[in-house]
Amino acid sequence: MFRPSVNTGCINVPFSWGTLPGMHPSMDRLLDFARRSTAALPLASRLTDFAGVQARLGVSSAVMTNWKSRGISKEGALQAQEAMGCSATWLLSGEGPDASDDWPFTRVDRARWLACTPEDRGYVQAAVNKALEECEAARVASSRKPQLAVRV
Repeated sequence: MFRPSVNTGCINVPFSWGTLPGMHPSMDRLLDFARRSTAALPLASRLTDFAGVQARLGVSSAVMTNWKSRGISKEGALQAQEAMGCSATWLLSGEGPDASDDWPFTRVDRARWLACTPEDRGYVQAAVNKALEECEAARVASSRKPQLAVRV
């Protein structure tokens, strides 16, 4: 039987917000990065909560719950780096730059790429490959042109 004078202290004190542990700092960093890196995208493409991050990373809710309490795993940090562009080292330790430095397209907003579906990414990659082939062919063609001799 529930007796308020005895049971209330046992239920309310240990489970109040002041005594429950907070979220792991690595997950604070992950959510903060997700929000900042997608803020300029259309609303439907933004990552604003853990449900969106979970979907982007393709992990279960149980994995997300585990990461919130214990911290993101090394594998999870690498997944986040691949899918979202954040630095795995920064996620795990909080040290160094927050974004990985492997983005080669200075004129293309990385967040737009990250918002693409796998099918869209395949289309874009095919277009980039075609453009690279054209550039390579142009270089080969220009190297075959006879050079004019310069008299001194």
